[in-house]
Amino acid sequence: MGRCDLHHSQGDLMYFLIDCNNFYASCEQLFNPALRNQPSVVLSNNDGCVVARSSLAKKLGIPMGAPAFKWREFFLRHNVISLSSNYPLYADMSQRVIATLETFSLPLEVYSIDECFLECSDPTLAKEIRARVHQWTGIPVSIGVGPTKTLAKLANRIAKKEESGTHIFTTIPENFPIEDLWGVGRRHKKMLYSYGITTAKQFCSLDETWVKKKMSVTGLRTLLELKGTPAYLDNEMHITRKSIVCSRSFTKPLLNLETLSESLCSFVAKASEKLRREKLQSNHLTVFISTNRFKDDYYSNSSSCKLPLSTNSTPELIRIAKQLLSKIYLENREYKRAGVLLTELTGAAEQQLDLLSQDATTEKEKKALTALDQINRCYGARILYHVAEGIKPAWKGNHPSGSFTTSWEHLPLIILK
Repeated sequence: MGRCDLHHSQGDLMYFLIDCNNFYASCEQLFNPALRNQPSVVLSNNDGCVVARSSLAKKLGIPMGAPAFKWREFFLRHNVISLSSNYPLYADMSQRVIATLETFSLPLEVYSIDECFLECSDPTLAKEIRARVHQWTGIPVSIGVGPTKTLAKLANRIAKKEESGTHIFTTIPENFPIEDLWGVGRRHKKMLYSYGITTAKQFCSLDETWVKKKMSVTGLRTLLELKGTPAYLDNEMHITRKSIVCSRSFTKPLLNLETLSESLCSFVAKASEKLRREKLQSNHLTVFISTNRFKDDYYSNSSSCKLPLSTNSTPELIRIAKQLLSKIYLENREYKRAGVLLTELTGAAEQQLDLLSQDATTEKEKKALTALDQINRCYGARILYHVAEGIKPAWKGNHPSGSFTTSWEHLPLIILK
């Protein structure tokens, strides 16, 4: 069990990790080719911080999570283009990448919006997969191939630095940082560093009993996978959702109850749509608001309640959220952040009624919400929305790109001269 160098033959089952390069930035470049020759970053909702960087932006040293307001002068000095996030576009392009991968008729596991695992016994297929995804979608990908998911992830890290964009695992690099290993977070990194363990090669030589004691079964699985023994089943890396949170920091402070309420109602709508998409309901709702923590009159508060019945109904959750907001809202404050938290989640089919209660969501309303979700997924966010979310939200990001793949109005045009 101590091996770290593996040899595999053509017939061995391998895992392919397909990772879209700089995914959000690549989506933006796809429909705005001018961005390919200029550093660009994609900002979080309401332009709070950097969530994606083009390769040129990375070379400038812009870190992930960089607060946009602190880096504004740097962006201007280096001609960095900053873009508001456009999640409908990214989600649609993700589906196109997945649809392309499905044409290979191989076992597929979607791990995140920009990562997928494939199972295949022919490692040389990686180059063909990469070429087809780029040809059919325009999105560049890197592919790491290994006998376990952890080793495929490690190989993918190496593939990103190679011109071919692919890498088939053979041996763990001598100085591969332990913090870049899948399953090793900041807390475990700090603990391992305290014992002088700084590389994946060193970690691979550790005793299994010691690792399980120090890092629980998750650390043991990482160790086993690093040694070439598959320890994760399909989808096992995904933790069952315990809560849904939707919150934003606003680019400009919200000065009145109306705009603050509109933002919260929009967050409720997004959170409840996630509930329905994942066939869940919530039993507990919390709303929270705060002003700028760097100012003297900082104010932060929250209000929550146990719901009469578990629900994923947007109108019902909006009604309760507005009641909770009215309890904590203070006038003459500049609100910088707000959000909603849904907890005590259960399956949509697990609702338990008491003798005096009735299901607040009628069949007619359920059908209406289903239709609303389907239309928005097909034609783009906010094609249909609840009026409580605001007709022209003043708290949205300032410069989002178009919905190029989900809106006829934003369809790119080719003008022949």
